[in-house]
Amino acid sequence: MPDLKPITVWSLGGSPNPWKAIIVLEELSLPYEVKQVGMAEVKQEPYISLNPNGRVPTIEDPNTGITFRVLSSNLHLGKQGTEYLVGDKCTYADLMFVPYARSLAVIIAPEIDTKVHKRYTEWLKRLYARPAVKKALKQWDDAIALTREEAAHQASSSVAISSELFALRTIKYIPSRIPPSILSCLKSALNFVGLHYSYVK
Repeated sequence: MPDLKPITVWSLGGSPNPWKAIIVLEELSLPYEVKQVGMAEVKQEPYISLNPNGRVPTIEDPNTGITFRVLSSNLHLGKQGTEYLVGDKCTYADLMFVPYARSLAVIIAPEIDTKVHKRYTEWLKRLYARPAVKKALKQWDDAIALTREEAAHQASSSVAISSELFALRTIKYIPSRIPPSILSCLKSALNFVGLHYSYVK
């Protein structure tokens, strides 16, 4: 196989969809690089030239000149009694669930009874034990930490904005306008920088 140039995966902090692509690239041992785009930048030039939808991931393959703008997967549960969703080997369908399982763990972990959902729990353990998944999740953790550091820096440099003003002008819109996975990251960032938030129903 000729030397391949690294595939570029554009990501946004802890957003789960780019990590699907990264896990697959790791599984296939393909070279890649992750480029982070900020939340404000994702809907502006130059990013929207790559992806007019203003979403992540965007995947650029310099080897083919193809830019992938949308990655989606629908899980097919496959046969019961197998170790993975589709038979007895790990497939794309299994790997694509990892980012969502991780987001769910943050949002509803206390409600998941691992004794009742043994097959689900064992399946996730098998997935999380895979070296490619471990490596991709480590990068994801690093991206989340960087996002938190940036939020802390912005909060500390905005001396004129009090936490009360921030809560009144921004946070009251959270329940109706921010997806749960983003809300979870935002709440963590707010707690990290010491800002208070409240829900307005």
